[in-house]
Amino acid sequence: AYNLQSFRDGLLPLWNPYIACGVPHLANWQSACFYPPFWLFNLTGLSDWLMWMALAHAAFAFFGCFLWLRSQKSESLWAALGALSLAGSAHFVSCWANVPFISTAAWIPWVFWAAHRAFQKPSNKNWLILLSFIALQVLAGYPFFTFYTLLFLIVWFEKQTPSSSLRLRFWATLAGAAFLTCGQWLPF
Repeated sequence: AYNLQSFRDGLLPLWNPYIACGVPHLANWQSACFYPPFWLFNLTGLSDWLMWMALAHAAFAFFGCFLWLRSQKSESLWAALGALSLAGSAHFVSCWANVPFISTAAWIPWVFWAAHRAFQKPSNKNWLILLSFIALQVLAGYPFFTFYTLLFLIVWFEKQTPSSSLRLRFWATLAGAAFLTCGQWLPF
């Protein structure tokens, strides 16, 4: 509601005076002001968006996990069962109550799928896809999932023993994602 009010007034919601005598809002992980799927609801004020966003992100996580498992040479049945295990897990379902949690978690398999793809076929397009997915995960709003995604992504990447050019592109991709999302964490 505060996002909607601020945007209608032509302001960025930097500070929310209605929570705990005032807190940073733009930098608050629950606001997710810059996350594109939330723009529709921030700008229109649709009231039933919580469940639709939760279900959409669970389906998105399923599809991303399926693609990632298929890229790891899993058979379709096992990839579907693995993706269902992720998207239907107790942790994911409990995240439905807080949409930034599931929105951020839904990007985890997509980030790993894009990283695998960029590592296997290092084209500018594939590195840009990885950069975009990491940036969208940051903008989704829950920093703990993003932190652990990046931590395990770095460990996975370094375990592949990449060449120096791949390593440079990987770190440039992470820096680019940080630059693109600095508006989310700049107020900190």
